[in-house]
Amino acid sequence: MKLKGILLNSVSYLINKINLIITDRFFQIINIYIVFLREDRIGHQVGNTDIEFYKAYKREKVNKAKTIFIFPTPYFEVSNLYVREKLVQYAKSKHYITFVINYKFFTKFFSNLLHEFLKKSFESCKNIYFSNTDKGKRINNQILKKSNDHKFLCERMGIIPNRYICITSRDQNYLTKRYPNRNWLYHNCRNSNIDNLEKLSKFFVSELGYDVVRIGSNPTKKISWVCKTRPMILDYSFSKYNSPKNDIELISGCSLFINNGGGPVSAAVAARRDIVTINHIPIRLNSGFGWWFWIPKLLKYKNKNTFLSFRHIEEINLSRTNKEIDYIKLGVEVIENNDEDILNAVKDYFRIKKGLINIEEKKILGRYRKMRKETAHLYCEKNLRNFKDIISPTFLLKYPELLD
Repeated sequence: MKLKGILLNSVSYLINKINLIITDRFFQIINIYIVFLREDRIGHQVGNTDIEFYKAYKREKVNKAKTIFIFPTPYFEVSNLYVREKLVQYAKSKHYITFVINYKFFTKFFSNLLHEFLKKSFESCKNIYFSNTDKGKRINNQILKKSNDHKFLCERMGIIPNRYICITSRDQNYLTKRYPNRNWLYHNCRNSNIDNLEKLSKFFVSELGYDVVRIGSNPTKKISWVCKTRPMILDYSFSKYNSPKNDIELISGCSLFINNGGGPVSAAVAARRDIVTINHIPIRLNSGFGWWFWIPKLLKYKNKNTFLSFRHIEEINLSRTNKEIDYIKLGVEVIENNDEDILNAVKDYFRIKKGLINIEEKKILGRYRKMRKETAHLYCEKNLRNFKDIISPTFLLKYPELLD
């Protein structure tokens, strides 16, 4: 295996240099970009493509450059084949040339080998590249849309098509099952407990008359607080309706998507849903479209009782890391949002949308925005303009040390 790896690296290195000098230069001259899209995990599959659609739009508008999209992942490694189908349809609707690589004449081993070979062969090129980020600007268009099957699915599940919310809580069970040879414990700090959403779910059911649908692929545990009478609380993740297509149908049609990060939020962003993010970490990386409403996980040194301020989190370089080891090394404890803070945050979300916050809340949000811009300039070397970043004012008033 080592010999095969050395041989693969040597050949791909040589071809990479040839591509850099000849192939990439040719596509620069004719003003065409070739983008290989990442498809192995749903967050990257949707998020990266969403970003690349914006880049293609911008390149065409500014430089009249054309973009060719290639879907290169072997079908058995694609996170969601229905999503691939929808993304291909969208690309074609915008008159982009698309190619889906067909590996049907290759074994699984050689399919993966070819995929890796392609990545290495173009890794130094400018106009030919593999997409590698799900953070950045997006076009206004809705990328993922519910289909004509959405209404029928809702009827089968017993929920009202335009009056339900989706909730999800990240854990590593999906990744552990899908990629058993990798250690996913390094992302433990991003996980959260689904039971902390029970009070919020019952509020939507009893006070607002919304159905609540728990989504997510292969989560660790079922919820014990389902409600089978309307308005309903459904554990879709463990139901007979669970499927890759239905995941997207439900997310694309929900009235509100409540999450703590993880792959499904990229689908909600691509569907241009309203989003509330709880238990968010790290604090400098955001999720959402249009405007971002959130509350973070709280951080504290293990030998102290006060929570770390946003400014201090930036100072000690924890504002952009989602690796648990980085927090452990500094003796920092990561604390989940409790059910009361989550409920109050969502109530704030509705009040802000209706313009019902008071003067004290407006002032603390003003302090927060000022601090975020200052720390972005100081620690991230960038200026934020028209940054639509809104945190729960009730959360800030309860934990004023966050703004120290």
